[in-house]
Amino acid sequence: MASKIVFVFLVALFSYLYLVMFSPMKINTAIPFTPSTPSVIVVGGGAAGLSAAIEAHLAGADVTIIEKEARLGGNSAKASSGINAVDSSTQLHSNSHDSFKEFKEDTIKSGGGACNETLVNILVQQSSSAIDFLREYEVDLSVLSKCGGHSHPRTHRGRPPPPGQPAQNIGFIIMTKLISYLENQAKNNGTSTAGRRGGKIKIIKKARVTRLITLDEVKKD
Repeated sequence: MASKIVFVFLVALFSYLYLVMFSPMKINTAIPFTPSTPSVIVVGGGAAGLSAAIEAHLAGADVTIIEKEARLGGNSAKASSGINAVDSSTQLHSNSHDSFKEFKEDTIKSGGGACNETLVNILVQQSSSAIDFLREYEVDLSVLSKCGGHSHPRTHRGRPPPPGQPAQNIGFIIMTKLISYLENQAKNNGTSTAGRRGGKIKIIKKARVTRLITLDEVKKD
């Protein structure tokens, strides 16, 4: 009888440990809001989320990043092609004859009628600034490739590794650089590597956002 009780206890204990270690946790306590400091909550730790977090941080906001997985990166870390852009310094140095008009046309054609033209315009017009942003974090995007659906070489990626070293997806390289920056800021209390003072960074992993509580709701309570 005693051995059965011990067995049941051990099963329950290991089940609890498994849930704690591998299941996303729920945050039941609200993240405090301080009116004196702008606060930004970023849901998702992929390329879009981390880019937004960095920009908000450098603008002086306190940023909380919430990621449901055990690590940051998302699907962006699996991307292998590169970053598409027109009018970048890499393109200009290659004497490319690409244009904003052709990039837009290629994008709309590839979308098969499902594109939002306003968003396509933003994508095209701001594409080179995305390359500049990533280069600030030492991402090598010095090589141009012509991928499917493009009329010109405009897919930016890094140089191949030296002989004997394994190649890495450009998405993995980008996310590694952005994650490294943000984790360093979280440790250093928001002092940027450029010497500028940014907002504080807090990173919460293995957590799901289940509800957005507005200030109006808080005031009612």
